[in-house]
Amino acid sequence: MTAHRGPRAVVRRRRCARSLLAALAASLALTSAPQPSTLPGAAAAAGAVGVAGAVPAPAARANPRAATASPTPRPGLRVVEQSAWVARDGVFRLVLDVTGAPRGARIQARLYQRVEDQPTFLRTLFGADLGESLASVPPVALDLLPASAGNNNAGAGTKRATLTVGLLSHNVTGPGNLGLSRGLGGAGAYPLAVDLVDAKGSSLNQIVTHLVRLPAPDAEVAPLRVALVVPVHAPPTTSPGGATSRLPARVVRSVAATALALRAHPSVPVSVAATPETVDALARQGGDAASALDSLRRALAGRQLIAEPYVDVRLSDWVDAGLSEELTRLRDRGTAALTARLKRPDGRTFLLRGPLTRDAARLMRLTGVDQVVADPGATSPDSRSTGGAPPARLPYSVETGLATPLVVIDSSEGALLTQRADPVLAAHRLLADLVTIWQSDPGAARGVVVAPGPDWQVAGPDLEAVLAGLTAGGRVVRPTTLAGLFDGLRSEGARRPRPSGNDLDGYPASVQAARRQVASFASLLPKADPLPAALDQRLDVSAADDLRPAQRLAYPAAVLAAIGRRTAAIDAPARQTVTLTARDTDLPVVVRNRLSRPIDVVVTLEAGSRLEFPLGATVSERLEPGTQRFRIRVRARSPGTSPLLVRVTSPDGGIVLATTRYTVRSTAVSGLGAALSIGALLFLLLWWARHWRRSRRTRRAGPQAPTGGDGEPRAAPAGTGPAAAEIPAGR
Repeated sequence: MTAHRGPRAVVRRRRCARSLLAALAASLALTSAPQPSTLPGAAAAAGAVGVAGAVPAPAARANPRAATASPTPRPGLRVVEQSAWVARDGVFRLVLDVTGAPRGARIQARLYQRVEDQPTFLRTLFGADLGESLASVPPVALDLLPASAGNNNAGAGTKRATLTVGLLSHNVTGPGNLGLSRGLGGAGAYPLAVDLVDAKGSSLNQIVTHLVRLPAPDAEVAPLRVALVVPVHAPPTTSPGGATSRLPARVVRSVAATALALRAHPSVPVSVAATPETVDALARQGGDAASALDSLRRALAGRQLIAEPYVDVRLSDWVDAGLSEELTRLRDRGTAALTARLKRPDGRTFLLRGPLTRDAARLMRLTGVDQVVADPGATSPDSRSTGGAPPARLPYSVETGLATPLVVIDSSEGALLTQRADPVLAAHRLLADLVTIWQSDPGAARGVVVAPGPDWQVAGPDLEAVLAGLTAGGRVVRPTTLAGLFDGLRSEGARRPRPSGNDLDGYPASVQAARRQVASFASLLPKADPLPAALDQRLDVSAADDLRPAQRLAYPAAVLAAIGRRTAAIDAPARQTVTLTARDTDLPVVVRNRLSRPIDVVVTLEAGSRLEFPLGATVSERLEPGTQRFRIRVRARSPGTSPLLVRVTSPDGGIVLATTRYTVRSTAVSGLGAALSIGALLFLLLWWARHWRRSRRTRRAGPQAPTGGDGEPRAAPAGTGPAAAEIPAGR
């Protein structure tokens, strides 16, 4: 019995564990499944669809693994084509692709009253504040539509449905067609809520688009000037270590789609903001990337290309950090890159990221910028500014004393274009938003800047729809470039700059130190050597606003490390002892160059008063690869020992490559010293000869007694003899 119970117990435990895991997985799948957020009861309906799509209930009870089956995905509803504008007696047409719809599903739509202001318009995008219903479009049964074979970018099994709304003369009503014999009350954007419902009428998915009716032909209106800024941007492709990566495929596709859409609508004025580092990466990558760049170059004919720094930066933060020279360098490098790859950019206009300060505005003015496009948070309201029109849609002057005109980007429209799930719907929502802005004051000459930001990846149909809508909506909107917007609008009101929040940490000091080292390193190499330019390019990339502070600091550190590794390949003996046997001689200096290229260096000599250098204390030399000996003329002023310090540096002195401490022992005597020594020796010899001759004559003459005047011997004076000397005084 025991032998049989063991395996059965193991089997039971394994089954129990599998059941628990299956239940846990099922609960996680249910909590993470996407839930419809349209009408009440939609979640329950979606849950019912998920159960129907899974295994039958009895099988689920018999096999615990069936509980892990994923719920049925939410059916898709996507706009393929839509009428941008509708005349007073025209027809609105909407083409939809439906995927994953169950049997018995149908499309139904309801038209609502006109939106009166922009806040209400933005709420209608989420199905809220739709207002009073005007009419319903008769539903379309999807079972009666043929399944797509995968053409026109639709997947196999996708159903394509068409809805129409006819105004005045086009009043045919039927499945998918609505005829309004009385038309619509006036120009503006009318929400159209389109629902995908199942056989029981429960909503499976919903989108809200807008029918935009144009004003009557005889109405006196002023079109809204619209300056569309199309970005071409990707995060930096150069790492701190200098390695370059390929651009993501989505970026290359976005650039190609941008160029294709612009070339399809050559008459629509557009401003293009291309990041120069991204442009360089496209050219460097070759293949499809280079082809997309070439197509973009051709599409820019007659359009404005905005001058950009080499990478995206926050101007005011950099100016506050004392990096004005870095900004000027980045701007010059960016202009050179854009000119070489695309065309000469317009340096008068600047796209500002972040806040605007007085110093930043002054720097822009000094570099030739006289019109600024800024984010909504760049300025703060001034108490003296004029009221009335929304500040985000009018140009303003910044109080810098430099009369720099500034236009604020309308951020809501930029956000609309970034919806990637349904790009065509996003484009038409943008056009409807522009009409809502125009509708608030149709007789005033106004303008708006639509800049979706550098993260917008163009899908193709979205930009196509926007350009086509701007072309056809001449009575309501009129496309222009940023330069044209500034020329057509006058400054109204004033804005006071907002203080900048500097979050650059230690980056300014790091990048400036790295710049100095790169310049010193460049002075070592021949002018044609590409390495310093590559290091400078990495420092330029470090300015990108896409980078976090730690990532930004990694670039200067990596550049300094790269220079350090190369300069460490130049060395010399730490200490040397040299004996000079001549007054003027050549001092041997040994330096080893372990690089594979020649470098230019400067040898600097420092010594005490015993040594001097007839040809100068600084000598320029070229070091070839390998060990090299060269000699430096040294003159010893006097014999003895003297310390000598030899430094091998870059030509500008910014980098010390090697240092050798010499102990110089000189045994040579200078000319003046030799003359003095010989003179002293001759003097001693002369003195010794005269002394020797005098002494010799004295010895030959012998001792002689004193004589008087007559020649007779005289007696010694009393008291001078030895006996007298021995007599004590006083006796």
